[in-house]
Amino acid sequence: MLLDGFGFGLGLPVLPPLISHFVGGDAVATAQALAGLFSLFSAIQFLAMPVLGGLSDRFGRRPIFLWSLTGAMGDYLVSAVAPHLWWLFAARIWTGVTAANVVVANAQVADFTPPERRAHLFGLVAGLFGLGLIVGAIVGGALFPLGLRAGFIAATAVAAVNVGLAAFLLPESLAPNLRRSPEKAEMIPLLAIRVLRRRPAGFGLAVSLVLGWLAAASIQAIWLVYTADRYGWTPLQNGFGLAVYGIAMAVSQGVLVGYGVKRFGGGAVILGGVAISAAGCVIAGLASAGWGAYVALAILALGEMAVPATRGRLSGLFPPEEQGRLQGVLSSLNSLASVAAPLVAAGLFSRFAAMGGIGAGAPLFGAALLCALGGLVAWKSLAVRES
Repeated sequence: MLLDGFGFGLGLPVLPPLISHFVGGDAVATAQALAGLFSLFSAIQFLAMPVLGGLSDRFGRRPIFLWSLTGAMGDYLVSAVAPHLWWLFAARIWTGVTAANVVVANAQVADFTPPERRAHLFGLVAGLFGLGLIVGAIVGGALFPLGLRAGFIAATAVAAVNVGLAAFLLPESLAPNLRRSPEKAEMIPLLAIRVLRRRPAGFGLAVSLVLGWLAAASIQAIWLVYTADRYGWTPLQNGFGLAVYGIAMAVSQGVLVGYGVKRFGGGAVILGGVAISAAGCVIAGLASAGWGAYVALAILALGEMAVPATRGRLSGLFPPEEQGRLQGVLSSLNSLASVAAPLVAAGLFSRFAAMGGIGAGAPLFGAALLCALGGLVAWKSLAVRES
């Protein structure tokens, strides 16, 4: 996951300039194309995640994880050589079919840890990804002067190394006697979601996660274009911004989640994280200078501690043989949230960016409202007692 984050970070700062190159430098067209890439990827993931999660319950975690890492390498390679914009969309389709790294990593955590430690280790997995993102974003931005595709070339090489290391070093975590064949209904996304209905508190917490993911997808879809348009940030400056986010994410999810759950309880961490995220969205929309955007990124990353805390609470409600299915459903819901949110965010940006100032921050204010709604749902769900 550390190398996975590094590879992702290498390509992220240079993706908007590459898209801008294909669309003739128009900021609105760049935002719309970037949102389209996010939405397409998420739509494919929505269909694929329950299948991949179920297959990891049947065949083990290791083969699915290797399949995912190989898919990431293919995505970066296609992006590195793409002569037309539609190649990037084709790469997103391929990656959507293969991207199960988070699903399997979290299922592996659930395989070998007791429920009370899962929130901390879910956070550690995300923190390692964020740590890789720090270095990758800075290096990717620094490589930009070498060419539009230099970041993706480097990302391809890193992903290839990751596949090789995983092939030799990654152990299998799911014992053969715990493996189960998924039912056909479990492989259909909307039907697979029924697993959450068994636990009322779990269903409510999943809804809260979806609202938070809607907010996060809105921000991710327009952030790089937003900062370039409002603050004039270059790919290197955006790389440093992503590094700030990655550092705060590593601290938040690698350290604060475990401490917070142990000291204050999972419910307090969930509600506190959601409140911090809402505040970060508002600050990001109001910030008139680039330093305010750096502050907002750090706050948003700290707020992300709500995600592993919520996953940990949810994981404890389900038996070991359903952890892959559960993580697949949650990732599928994340993808579903990420289908519509980027398109709406790009539409708001296109509509209000011409106003200047905080007008361009309209998607961020919408994200703050989603966070607030997610906090309300989480508060109600945490009051439910499961039998």
